Amino acid sequence: MDKKTLNKNWVHYLTRPFNLFSTSLWYRWYTQPKVTEMFNTDLPDALFIEEKNKSVRQYRIKDQLERFNLAIEQFLVRNDTKCKESLRYGLSLNEEAKKILSGSNKYNKLEDLLDFLDSLLLFSTILPFFTYENIQKLNIKEPDILALSESLRKESYYMDILEKIVLPAVKIRIKEFTKIDPNQIIEVITVDELLSGKPHDLQTRLENRARDKYFVYQILNGKEEVSWVDDPDPIIQEIEKSQPEDDMLELAGQIACQGKVQGKARIIFDPSKEAQFDKGDILVTINSNPTFMSLIKKCSAIVTDEGGMTCHASIISREMNIPCIVGTKVATKVLHDDDLIEVDANKGIVKIIK
Repeated sequence: MDKKTLNKNWVHYLTRPFNLFSTSLWYRWYTQPKVTEMFNTDLPDALFIEEKNKSVRQYRIKDQLERFNLAIEQFLVRNDTKCKESLRYGLSLNEEAKKILSGSNKYNKLEDLLDFLDSLLLFSTILPFFTYENIQKLNIKEPDILALSESLRKESYYMDILEKIVLPAVKIRIKEFTKIDPNQIIEVITVDELLSGKPHDLQTRLENRARDKYFVYQILNGKEEVSWVDDPDPIIQEIEKSQPEDDMLELAGQIACQGKVQGKARIIFDPSKEAQFDKGDILVTINSNPTFMSLIKKCSAIVTDEGGMTCHASIISREMNIPCIVGTKVATKVLHDDDLIEVDANKGIVKIIK
């Protein structure tokens, strides 16, 4: 990555457990035509850095992100009727997603399936997230919008659609232009390259992946670029102006649900992958969503890197009365599996005991 790109005013936006293909989809979700049509803006520039735990940190340019947030805020304030209609449409898309997952509805073309996923993300995930946040922040008295947003925040199907429907269809498409194992190719190809049938230098990318290098994916001024690094940590630290937190014994966050417990930390990035998790363990993750529910039902507390009072972990923890601290920023980096920790959600503090 060149110095000019690195010196842009990047701010960390979200982190997700994605490969390169899913990361390129992630970018597409915020630049699809429906976003521009609804909000009269989008997020054109982005930087994605794969971490050593195989999660990907997404960065946005500060003024672009602020403009995007303001556009959604204005949409909520000025177009409350359209906002309600859009949220109800999100609920209908969730019902469509259930049918697709059950096999009763099918899309024959990959392009149509990707368009459905785009809409599902916008109307059932992105829009309710921002409307819920802004209703709280601006103290807007819109009980219908609040109820619709909260309902959509509680259930989400995009990860299941992505993992169980979209990615298998992508692997079938990959077989049309290469004999290399699709499971390898999907790690090193972007959605635009797949749809155009013109992947860029796959062999070099596969060699970089085989050497345990990490991808840096950026889109600036409409130009897509993929590069590879041996160690992403120095880049992340320079962007975020942070130092390694290896020696931290205590971290703080926002209290989502009060309580105080001790237990073993279990660091979970992807609940679909096998991991030891016993009843009473403490769930430590980047952020939660409905795919974490089987673990949440067993955990004694929840600690997240991301989120606020309206995130999934906050809403569910209050419903289930599970001590929860969100927005620690570094929990998944500082804590390790089997660490004995104390979650004091009365004070918003997590301590490493042993």
